[in-house]
Amino acid sequence: MIDDYQRIKTFFTASAPDHWHRTLNLSIMHAGKVINQVPDTAEAFFDIRYTENDDIDALVKAVRAEISSQIHVVSTSPMFLGGNSPYLDKLLTFSPSTRLGCEHGASDARHLADHDIPGIVWGPDGEMSQHAEDEHIVIGSFLALYTILDQFLSAIGNP
Repeated sequence: MIDDYQRIKTFFTASAPDHWHRTLNLSIMHAGKVINQVPDTAEAFFDIRYTENDDIDALVKAVRAEISSQIHVVSTSPMFLGGNSPYLDKLLTFSPSTRLGCEHGASDARHLADHDIPGIVWGPDGEMSQHAEDEHIVIGSFLALYTILDQFLSAIGNP
């Protein structure tokens, strides 16, 4: 399994200046039950994050061709793509300093794609501390976000 893991990692070496590329995380590994035992089987779970430029079926096929282990795809999630929306245009009128772009990572907003609902991943400033021991938000940016959302929701509630 370790050799296969090394081969799998070669499919995830690409790097882009904007950090927008597929990624691999070995998140769970099981083998053996006691210390002094050579396990007869091993199991690993990978979290693969991909972009709109990836063909996930082709990627799985290519990985299968390179490794000796079996691959079972447990689940896939649709890509979350914000796209254009009259709601986004309206929101931007209340937050003119906001710039559109993409960030590396995932969001529960991807579940909106199943229902063809456009979305946005946006929030208070956390000084890029997400997933860190000192994860936090800047309180002033939270208050500003509240004001922007209050204005936006009032505007779309009273067209």
